[in-house]
Amino acid sequence: MAEATTEIPGFLTDRELDDRISDDEHSTRVSARSWGLGLALVGVALGVGGAVVLAPGRDGIAPALPAWAGAAAFLAAAVVVWNLLTVRERTRAERLKERQRSCKQLLAMFEGGVDETVRRLVAFNFQEMDRFVTIALTQAQFSFLASVVAGAAALLVLLGGTTGVLLSDSAATGISTAVLSAVGSMLSGFVSVTFLRTYQMATRQMSYYYGQPLVHCYLLHAEWLAQRFDLESSVKDRLVDATLDASRAAQRHLLDAQRAEIAASAGRRATVLLPSPPAPSPAIVPATAGPVGQPPAPRPRTGS
Repeated sequence: MAEATTEIPGFLTDRELDDRISDDEHSTRVSARSWGLGLALVGVALGVGGAVVLAPGRDGIAPALPAWAGAAAFLAAAVVVWNLLTVRERTRAERLKERQRSCKQLLAMFEGGVDETVRRLVAFNFQEMDRFVTIALTQAQFSFLASVVAGAAALLVLLGGTTGVLLSDSAATGISTAVLSAVGSMLSGFVSVTFLRTYQMATRQMSYYYGQPLVHCYLLHAEWLAQRFDLESSVKDRLVDATLDASRAAQRHLLDAQRAEIAASAGRRATVLLPSPPAPSPAIVPATAGPVGQPPAPRPRTGS
């Protein structure tokens, strides 16, 4: 089975996979990235803390932000980023292993009596689906996290501005702080809404990209059934017909979803209201259908 996987372009052999995500290389890569980013954040924390400590206070008033507070915040961020990078690398390695294992299990189902071309088409279809799903999931996750961060930033700006307005002594300072806080909150809200729309588009894109490979799966299944059964088998004909019907239904659903999305986009961009359709003339009365199995009821007379 390993040799068959080796011959298929785009897939790694077991040895290449082990070399790519081996424990030693994985640990070294994660440690280097984590330590580098962590030390950078610690350096920024020390620089900000030193600047706050050495900066002279205004009118003899001590700085509002102690040096230890800024340093602690950056150190906490370094720890969080360290853990995020480690989890991200582990998830990536596990996904590569799972992808390789799923491909082997899929190709093992087509062993014996199946044309090599069909096996290669199955592997290509698997790659296509995996690639599309990975891109869509990555975009959706990034957009969701960015929208959450933007929303949190808007809340922090609003809370900070409210605190500044309440603690300000002069009216001019309070007004300036309120205006800046409102503008900052509006900007953060706009960024959050933009990323939420991107998240929605990414999820819709994942559904769209998954549809076409699904149609290919049905077609490959029909071809596999046609090769597996005898040519004169009536069961084969029914199974192949059912599979092709499912493929046509999936393709029809995909096209309907595209049309609905295009119509929705056109409706959102429209700025002119369409006039209401005219009411039917009272002189024209359509025939009303009678009960099931009976002819339509006669049209009522409108005049003598």
